[in-house]
Amino acid sequence: NLTVKADVGLATGAQTFGTVLVKAGTRMVIHGDQTGSGIPAVAVPCTITASSFAVEAGALVTADSEGFNPLSGPGAGSGTGYAASHGGRGSSNITNYEYGSASNPQTFGSGNTGVFGGGLLSIEVGSGAVQVDGTLSANGGKNSNNNGGGSGGSVNLKCGTLLGSGLIQADGGGSALHGGGGGRIAVNGSVAAYSGHFSCAGGASAGSPGRPGTLEIPAGSDLDVQYGVGLSPAAHTLGQVTVRNGASLCFHGTQTGSGAGAAPVTCSLDAFSLTVEAGGTLDANLEGFRPGSGPGEGSGLGSSHGGRGHAGPLSYGSATDPLTLGSGGQADVTLGGGLVRVDVGSGLLRIDGIVTANAGSTGFNYGGAAGGSINLRCGTLAGGGTLRAKGGNSNNHGGGGGRIALRYSTSTFAGTTDVAGGLDVPADPNVGEADFT
Repeated sequence: NLTVKADVGLATGAQTFGTVLVKAGTRMVIHGDQTGSGIPAVAVPCTITASSFAVEAGALVTADSEGFNPLSGPGAGSGTGYAASHGGRGSSNITNYEYGSASNPQTFGSGNTGVFGGGLLSIEVGSGAVQVDGTLSANGGKNSNNNGGGSGGSVNLKCGTLLGSGLIQADGGGSALHGGGGGRIAVNGSVAAYSGHFSCAGGASAGSPGRPGTLEIPAGSDLDVQYGVGLSPAAHTLGQVTVRNGASLCFHGTQTGSGAGAAPVTCSLDAFSLTVEAGGTLDANLEGFRPGSGPGEGSGLGSSHGGRGHAGPLSYGSATDPLTLGSGGQADVTLGGGLVRVDVGSGLLRIDGIVTANAGSTGFNYGGAAGGSINLRCGTLAGGGTLRAKGGNSNNHGGGGGRIALRYSTSTFAGTTDVAGGLDVPADPNVGEADFT
């Protein structure tokens, strides 16, 4: 058995204990290392197997900055050019995209100039309990200058039950210019008795924040989002979902292949009910087709989706049941908007915050990307929030707007919708489509 009463670190490799208790006011550091360097570097983690694992209030178990070295790892950043990626994409990083498993994360976060990625917290207790009243943390390194942040690491918990009221996080590192992408958190065990919170937010930045990472919890679980978390590009089923003021739930998207023939891989959420409070966000911005990809890619002109990009190709996708991603802008520039697809059956969908699937914008003379899709189905639609699937701005050719479709039995929704195309010079509306039934 291990009782931690003073600060301690665990070396890399497999560590096996009976019970583990981390007392209030103490810190346990979970070390990581690597072999090789650069993008091909290989992680050397520490993993923990125990009969139970408990972190008291005021205690910290941390793998912060214990991931890949500066400028190393599959999602490595590039100094001031872009931040590191992992579960979420680093700000402006269209070179090294997301990597690793969402359901069984074993990967380190990647580094950038001067900062490390987050490490790995891998804790397995069989049918026993993991109790977190303090903090489990695998954050990426922060940069105080214009170099981008490191990406968040991984927290992988395998247990019978997760208990406690603490915080489990794998955030990207902040930066003045480019925030690092969030990491990955997965709980393979019941979370019904856990009243704490999760965070895999992208790194904060006055310039451009990183994208959130991913959270995986058992199907049917309730989710109360207090910080930034994301859902992987897959089908998800949850219970009651609430996105609080200041919090964000990201709907990740990706693609297979490239160019006009690229195939989308999207995220969907079926839930018992969903509430987005004022100040909360359902976010699929920049989660669409990559630059130079998608059926409406404009080849230097405005890319299309629900609306035609400026001088671009014809629109595509369904107006009544949109499941398509927005096409990317000109190669090496901007990403299209993603897909927010939510189905709560006959339940309540209340939106007082923002639902957004906007494309990225560029300040150069390149073709802009197209807005994505918002597809909501419910028994009752309520609230006064904002739905947006806008095309990306460009100095030359704005991207087309996306698609919004709302399906409900009863609606008291008094909010607004916006599928405007991206602005260019001269201005062109490029409006997408909104459909309500």
